[in-house]
Amino acid sequence: MDIIKIGNFIRECRKNKDLTQKQLADKLFVEAKTISKWETGHGLPDVSLMENLCNELDISLSELFIGEHIKEESYELITEQILLNEFEKERLRNKKDLIGEILTGCAFIAVVITLILFAGFAPIATYLKIILIALAFIFIVVGITGLIILDANIGYFECAECHERFIPSVKDYTLGLHTLKKRKLTCPKCGKKTWCSKRINKNIEVNK
Repeated sequence: MDIIKIGNFIRECRKNKDLTQKQLADKLFVEAKTISKWETGHGLPDVSLMENLCNELDISLSELFIGEHIKEESYELITEQILLNEFEKERLRNKKDLIGEILTGCAFIAVVITLILFAGFAPIATYLKIILIALAFIFIVVGITGLIILDANIGYFECAECHERFIPSVKDYTLGLHTLKKRKLTCPKCGKKTWCSKRINKNIEVNK
């Protein structure tokens, strides 16, 4: 998103509605300096405010996102492009998180192996070896717990029946039977327990 362009567009639409920054701010229950911040490109409206802002300015969310009015005949195409761009950003973000998860897992494994080897072969007192082994055990528990939480919340699982994409609870994720690529989970939409596949995007991909 071009926040400078969006800011100029908000200012233009506000003026077309004969509203001051203070009047628009009062309608949205924010401060006038917040409107100024948007219009000068120093920030974007909060997601919770976007719909009300669009209603007050008589524009669509798609027009707000691109910072200009959309002709009716090109509205559907531009809206689809916006969705594709957002899907791609989400895919890249989740892919980055997955790589981070893998690196974190490798780091925990390296620490655990180092502690165990040191406890087993280093010429140190027995009580120190016990402490090192205990630390290794703690690292294993914390590491596995952390990786489960990370993996459950990165990307989505797709129901094999209705194709709803959802994030399972940590409990359901942990207890669910699984293979390398699928996990048996209960879909919150259709209520069926199926082998759900891991997906990067929440939405079904739009054909380009």
